[in-house]
Amino acid sequence: MLKNYVSLVGRTNVGKSSLFNMLINENSSISTNCSNFTVDSNIACFCTSDNKCFFISDTAGIKEVNNSNLLKKIEKNIFSYINNSNLILFVVDAYDGITFLDIKISKILRRYNKKIFLIVNKSENFNFSNYNLDFYSLGFKDIFFTSCQKNFGIRSLLHDHIVPFFINKNFFVNYNKYIGDFYLLKNRNVIKNCYYDFIKISILGKPNVGKSTFINSILNESRVITDEYPGTTTDSTEICFYYKNNRYIFIDTAGVRRFKNVCSKVENISIKKSIDCIKNSDIVMLTLDSTCEISKQDFFLINNIIFFEKCFFIVINKWDLLSFKKKIKYKNILNIFLKKFIFVDCFFISAKKKQNLFSIFKAVNNINILLKKNYSSSILTRILKKIVNSHKPPLYNKKKIRLKYANLISKKPFRILIHGNRTEGLLFSYKKYLVNSFIKYLNLKGIPLKIFFKKNNNPYV
Repeated sequence: MLKNYVSLVGRTNVGKSSLFNMLINENSSISTNCSNFTVDSNIACFCTSDNKCFFISDTAGIKEVNNSNLLKKIEKNIFSYINNSNLILFVVDAYDGITFLDIKISKILRRYNKKIFLIVNKSENFNFSNYNLDFYSLGFKDIFFTSCQKNFGIRSLLHDHIVPFFINKNFFVNYNKYIGDFYLLKNRNVIKNCYYDFIKISILGKPNVGKSTFINSILNESRVITDEYPGTTTDSTEICFYYKNNRYIFIDTAGVRRFKNVCSKVENISIKKSIDCIKNSDIVMLTLDSTCEISKQDFFLINNIIFFEKCFFIVINKWDLLSFKKKIKYKNILNIFLKKFIFVDCFFISAKKKQNLFSIFKAVNNINILLKKNYSSSILTRILKKIVNSHKPPLYNKKKIRLKYANLISKKPFRILIHGNRTEGLLFSYKKYLVNSFIKYLNLKGIPLKIFFKKNNNPYV
């Protein structure tokens, strides 16, 4: 892990995620009034005008009681970021004042011998002339008063104190040198042209299907928190991955349950963020659990992917847990499930045992190659004529429907426009036949296709 880090540390619900979003000038981390929301550490890269960068990490809130296995994992993750940081932003709540847990955290932080800025957040409605002594009692020299709600004190904190600290200590690294590392590398203010060659993949699925375990297995490190209890991942976390000279960004999303089963506000926010990730990604990796039956919720997720016209493939996880007979039975059920989606690739993996993980990169790279391919109007028209000759469209008002030529409208999403006359008379079944035939001829594995029709004004042409 690199050591040019700023880590936001503090107890739960002091505004770390809000401050993180303000510092990077983007709503990357979900901020809510609900405590214990952040579980995984969210990382962003801040770049200067001369391509120098440092990383900002938003960590989970530290709790006083950490008896459960999950809380111990979260705490271990927090302390690993503290250990690898040059600068720590210790965030406290102005309304609550100094609590016993704040004192405990301050004692822990001092052991690491790091530079620490004490951030007194939510300070918009306070006159702190009477409260300065309370905050200085924690023993930190550098104290800053901020308000994420009023955008107060954050810009000066970043530009007058955090950036100069990295300049003076020479803790900057070159952005281009570390562009392929295992981090969320987003272009902040400067580098707009480096981001285009990343392939962005959202990992979508129901809770506890092994999305976070998959991320940890390909990275070969515990980058995101995993637990047997479903719903551990609450926020979407982006991880950059470099493999065989290609750059990928994997987005680990929260598990999506059926909306009627969602009770808490926290889970509702998480699900909406997961669905939003579909829109913002190039490819979606839908993850299924082979030990569970394929459900209506899986159909719901596929329909959402197709609605947003995103490329996708399906990964069936925990394949090692099935016997030979159960594997055959599952494949038969899967074939019935996928009859509607003939263009989708499927991969059988075990994230926990790291079996067949890197096969998914074949699907990702194949989709990427297909999207970069040139599809001229002459090629598409030639294919259209073959399709029509194999099965002509039915008559409309006792007249022939003529489909003249086809051209590509866009690749992301993949859309074809077919010109002809009386196209309004085409039946839904024939339109579906055209879509399936084009997918077959162009070998569009994992790429949903939409066909639009344009009617010629002159019926005699």
